[in-house]
Order: sequence, then C-alpha cells, then structure tokens
Amino acid sequence: MRPSWLPTVALVAANLVVVALTLFSAWGFYQLILVYWCEALIIGAFNMARMVAVGLLGEPLGRWVGVANVPSRVLLLALALGFFVVEFGGFALGLGFLITALPAMLGQPGDGVAREIWRGLRAVGSGVGVAALALTLSHGLSFVTNFLGRREYRRTNLLVLLVWPYVRMSLVMVALGAGLAAAAAVPTFGASTAFGVAVVLVKTVADLVVHRIEHGEREGGAAVPVVAR
Repeated sequence: MRPSWLPTVALVAANLVVVALTLFSAWGFYQLILVYWCEALIIGAFNMARMVAVGLLGEPLGRWVGVANVPSRVLLLALALGFFVVEFGGFALGLGFLITALPAMLGQPGDGVAREIWRGLRAVGSGVGVAALALTLSHGLSFVTNFLGRREYRRTNLLVLLVWPYVRMSLVMVALGAGLAAAAAVPTFGASTAFGVAVVLVKTVADLVVHRIEHGEREGGAAVPVVAR
C-alpha cells in the first residue's frame, strides 16, 4: 500500500504556518528554535502513542520473539514507557536549558543572560502555541493515517521506538545546527526575518526527506521497514 499524500500535505502546511508566523511576527532564529523544541516534545508524545500501539497490537520485541499473553505485553510496555520518559525527558530538559541560554550566547557583549532570555520568550509570544498546534495536527494525521491506518506498528518494535525520536530529528537537527552556526557567525543576520524564513524552508526539506525515507517504497513495491513520522 502506497503512503497517503495527506500527511505530506499536512507536513508542508504546518511548516508554512511557521513561515507565516515568522513573517507576521518578525521572528528570528531563536524564536524558531523554541518552536522546534516544542516539536521535539510533540514527537516524543506521539512516540509514546506508537509504543502503546506496538505493545498492545504489534510485536513488542520483534517478529523473532513472540509475546502472546496480555500481562506480558502490558509489563513490557510499562517498562519501555517508563524508560523512555526518563531517557527522552532528560534529553528534552537539557535541550530546553541550552535553548534558554542561546540568546545570551548569540547576543552582544554585555547583554545579561536573564534579559536576553526574557526578550526571546516575549518575542515568540502566543505564536508558539499556534505553531505547536499546527505541528501537532501534522504529526497526529501521520500517526493515524500511516502508523495505525497502514498498520506500520507491525513493522517496528519497542526497542526501535526507544531510539527513533533521535533518528527522526537527526537530519532536522543538522539543518538547525547549520543555522545556529550562521547565526553565531553573523548575529544580526541570525536575528533577521529573512534568515528565519530560510531556516524554516531548509527544515521543511529535511522533514520531507525523512518522511519519504520512512513512508516511501522500494522498487518492486516492498515497503521500507521503518516507523512512521
């Protein structure tokens, strides 16, 4: 079964919402980093939903290790979810602290850390909620259409899902890292709206590449054995 085009359209539309907010609110690189940190949390939340689907409906430990009875499935699922919450929660917390310190790292000499953090948080305003909603709808549509509708939960297991969010974000993080390097090299450029739009567009391309890898098909019609976005 070929992947539905709806999640791809939703992915592009969600990123276009971020582009529109960037233009309307004159966001720079820091505001976009905050938005994509929220997306990392969204990815983690949907990954937990995938783990539940695999634990209850799929093959929790892969096709070579069958887990038939319900109590064993529930126990494995509880252990995997608990480990993931601690593992990914620590990663997200550390990333959040790094992001809040970013304005001071990119600011002019003499700028106070607290003042720069407050300035960045005020600049992003309520737009981050709108952007997060658009990204949540995009990931949610992909989860329902691909992971559940196309039964992609049968092609993965809990062990894979413990590390998948990091794989999912890897190409996007490379794109954002390149933007961070540019922003550090030329602070005034990093604060510009045009640069913010460019970052979103590059990030969208990275998203589409990962999405294609996840849901594309090999020649001959065999689906690529990876998990859903």
